[in-house]
Amino acid sequence: MRHQPTAGSVRMFAALVLVALVSATAEAAPSFDEAMKPVLDRYLEVHKALAADTIEGVREAAKAIEQAAGDLKRAEAEGENAEQYRELPPKIEEGARKLAASTDLDSAREAFRELSMPVAAWAVLAKPEGVVVAFCPMAGGSWVQPAGDIFNPYFGKQMLHCGHVVGEDFKPCPHAQEKPGGCGEGCGGAGGCPHEQQQKKEGAPACCGGATGT
Repeated sequence: MRHQPTAGSVRMFAALVLVALVSATAEAAPSFDEAMKPVLDRYLEVHKALAADTIEGVREAAKAIEQAAGDLKRAEAEGENAEQYRELPPKIEEGARKLAASTDLDSAREAFRELSMPVAAWAVLAKPEGVVVAFCPMAGGSWVQPAGDIFNPYFGKQMLHCGHVVGEDFKPCPHAQEKPGGCGEGCGGAGGCPHEQQQKKEGAPACCGGATGT
């Protein structure tokens, strides 16, 4: 004798299926900040190596970052930072790809400068525990590092502690990469960014907000 399902049992079954689907979706799509953890871990390995004037392990870490950037594209970007977060994965992926292709210390540092721009932008927004965003006006570049003493990845032992921790209003200047060292403390200050002035003459967009973070 076959039993016909009741309306109540059908509704209960549908509810269970819905809960299972929601749970599966949540497991498949971690938050953006959670998905950034493996990126940050390998990024900090690169920072440590470059500050020590070596590229040992740098390319391997860069490849891992590039792969992790794919997970970032699938991560849930929600809240007030969602729009900014969605712009970061392709920039992180591109920076990591160039870093993985670097062949010496100079090219690795140049690629790291590009990679650091989106990573620093995320760190300013997310404020991950235990790390800070630092900036060196002489190198024209920002980076993320463990809280504590400054360790400059662009100069290494030559100027290991050159740089300073920046504030929450910091926005890496996009022109710093075009002319490292030329977009220093004047960027965003009273004198204005020298690249911004040139950009205005050429009719291009102005500087995004300065490199000093002050």
